[in-house]
Parts: sequence; C-alpha cells; structure tokens
Amino acid sequence: MTNLRPGGGAMDPAQSDSAPNLKYTYIHTPNMGHKTITISDDAYKALSKSKNENESFTKVILRLTSDRNHASRLLEHIRNSPPDEELARNIEEGMKRTRSARLKPADLS
Repeated sequence: MTNLRPGGGAMDPAQSDSAPNLKYTYIHTPNMGHKTITISDDAYKALSKSKNENESFTKVILRLTSDRNHASRLLEHIRNSPPDEELARNIEEGMKRTRSARLKPADLS
C-alpha cells in the first residue's frame, strides 16, 4: 500500500482506508535532491553560528567546504603569521615548479 499522491507528497491519513500512522514526509523536488544527515548538538551549534541571515544550512556547508574557502583560510593564516623567510622560499619554489610543469601524454592502450 502506498501513501503517496501522484506527483509527490504524502496523502492525508484520513483519506486512507486503514489510516496508517505516518511518521515521514515525502517531498518531491524535481531539480535538487535532498539528504538527511545526523550531527551532534555541538556540530549543529557551530554550524548555526557560521550561518548568515537568510542563509540555508546547505549554503553554509557549501561555503565552508568549498576549495575557495580553503585557499582564503590559508591566505588569512599566512597574513596573520609573522614573516617567515623559509616559508616564502618554499612558496616561491613551489610556484616555479607549478609554472614549469608539463603534462605527460596519457597511455590509453
């Protein structure tokens, strides 16, 4: 027995012959999937503190986990650190290696 309306959405239990006790809601979202996750109360509080006004938790998670955010946090850390000549040399050396890197042809045989 299915308790879903055509096109999505839960049926009103009063409309069903046996009126089952429904505990879950079905939400039809044609363009975007949804997942349910379980997090601790501490994680929820930390996520809530990171949330801007009118920002969904999905957007908070994407903002906090984006590659761009990793780079900006690294730059912020470097800017807030005292000058370090060894770090500067290592960054410059890494940049030279990156600029001179060449892709190797793939062997697809």
